[in-house]
Amino acid sequence: MRKQSKESPSTVRLGVELDAQVDELCAEMDISKSAFIRTAVRHFVARQSHIDSVLQAARLSEAEFTATRRGVPWEEAEAWLNNWGGQGVRPPSARVLRD
Repeated sequence: MRKQSKESPSTVRLGVELDAQVDELCAEMDISKSAFIRTAVRHFVARQSHIDSVLQAARLSEAEFTATRRGVPWEEAEAWLNNWGGQGVRPPSARVLRD
């Protein structure tokens, strides 16, 4: 009985210039084109997943701020960020902000 592969074949059309660049990098790195493309796609998917989770967290934070109006004025947040890592530096406390 033949063992089934966990990989599914895909066709990617890179265009002449990009294909040549990939070939060059593969030769320099001494890896196959398939391994190179698989790694590149894996990195892209991980990066996009991270971006999506950051955007989702931002949407939730925005919804919470809209509902509660609790936040920190930019000037205080900026001052805290500029002193990040300093001794005794504590983040500013959120409070209800008025327009």
